[in-house]
Amino acid sequence: MSLNWKEIEQVLSELPLVGSSIQKTYQIGFHGLLMELFHHDQGRWNLYVEVGTTESRIHRVVATFNQLKPKKTTKLQRFIQFLRANVEHGVITGVEQLGKDRLVRLDIRRYDEQLQLFFRLYSGPGANIIVCTGESIILELLFRRPNRDEIAGKPLSIPTDTKLASGSRQYHIRDREEALTFNEQLEREYGNTYPKEDLDQLLLRVRSKRDAEISQAMNTVQTLRQRMALANSFMSYKETADLLASFRHLITDGAKWITVPNWNSSDGSTIEIELDPKLDASGNIDTYYKKYQKAKGRYENLCNELSLAESNVNAIVDRYAQILDSDPIDSEAIKKLLGDIEGAPAEQKNQFASAPGLQFKSGLFTLLVGRNAKENDELLRRWVKGNDWWMHTRDVPGGYVFIKSIPSKSVPLETLLDAATLALVYSKAKDAGKADLYYTQAKYLRRAKGAKIGTVLPTQEKNFSIVLDESRLKRLFSNNEDPTAHT
Repeated sequence: MSLNWKEIEQVLSELPLVGSSIQKTYQIGFHGLLMELFHHDQGRWNLYVEVGTTESRIHRVVATFNQLKPKKTTKLQRFIQFLRANVEHGVITGVEQLGKDRLVRLDIRRYDEQLQLFFRLYSGPGANIIVCTGESIILELLFRRPNRDEIAGKPLSIPTDTKLASGSRQYHIRDREEALTFNEQLEREYGNTYPKEDLDQLLLRVRSKRDAEISQAMNTVQTLRQRMALANSFMSYKETADLLASFRHLITDGAKWITVPNWNSSDGSTIEIELDPKLDASGNIDTYYKKYQKAKGRYENLCNELSLAESNVNAIVDRYAQILDSDPIDSEAIKKLLGDIEGAPAEQKNQFASAPGLQFKSGLFTLLVGRNAKENDELLRRWVKGNDWWMHTRDVPGGYVFIKSIPSKSVPLETLLDAATLALVYSKAKDAGKADLYYTQAKYLRRAKGAKIGTVLPTQEKNFSIVLDESRLKRLFSNNEDPTAHT
């Protein structure tokens, strides 16, 4: 039950508002405000205000923010950011309840600025907390309502009618408890009924999270499609190699170019092919076949990556649809999806804390990075299982990157890109900013007899190409336990 105007009047009569300085402000859910105040005679005290609910009220509380806050504290909302920047450290110089209404105004002096803080303690759509200039020009509001002209820069419409809005209806103060102030009684009566995040706000957050994830995944899809379009010309290398093989007898030592008939042309035209003058005929033919095989492998890898990326988009859409399209909406499932403490799994002990090298997180997956041969070998012997994935730069010395597998979960493209970025950074190809890599599961690695420590021979490997993405690298190291290791 909300407070009526007479009960608000009684609350205000007991509060040491005038002369109190505003030390700190906190937003509780989306409808509550807690103010930590200090009065030179009464010391520190807390004021709680709630608007727009069936229990809209204002009263003194003993509870602190840590006791009132939701289990999961969301990022600072727009309004509380404004209060902290523009109202905190102000001193309350006046208090007025405007007429026989649930409208309270605090006059505040902050340095040389005069402010007004209005509490409209309604339970309906008119409820609001509004900050104005000394001339009642709106600076910011808890709820912006353009259809009522309640937006920043507009003058606040203040009612001048002091009559009861409901006509002849009489209002009374609820039955009082002996030995308690009215403020103490209200805190006891309302107990822990402080606003939690309502369903509409939860849905707003989850849709925003969904849209951000889909946008990121679609950007990956678009990038891969563009790379595939560039790599789609791999067949031209084979056609060139076939032409050279057919006209091998025309290739002379030291030649830089050769002109041969163009099979793909119906008009009998010719085509000019560039040669490496340092190679003989066989060497030039082999060079073009190798380019074909390499380009073909890159294109096939891009096809696989694109398939994974498109599947990832569909998985994101399906995951959110299961919750958003359910009837009724499961708010606990939404909180779990958002990672709120109510639904989040308990924090687990880091089982790789004593592993050599570096550790990174990529989504749900753990990445272990060996920076030298000794760390590579120890990770492979003691910390890696057969289904874990191994990644390494091709034909370039570097550290091993292992992706720890998760049962029944495939490794997403973003995690592969994270692992590839680390493999590039901890290799001799770092300065070039790009590299070709290959990866396979640890069970397909075979130790090379008589070779240096940590040397392995992979089988069933897949090709992967990476260009250094500084933003990805920055994100990885922002979550790394030892960021100073990046040199």
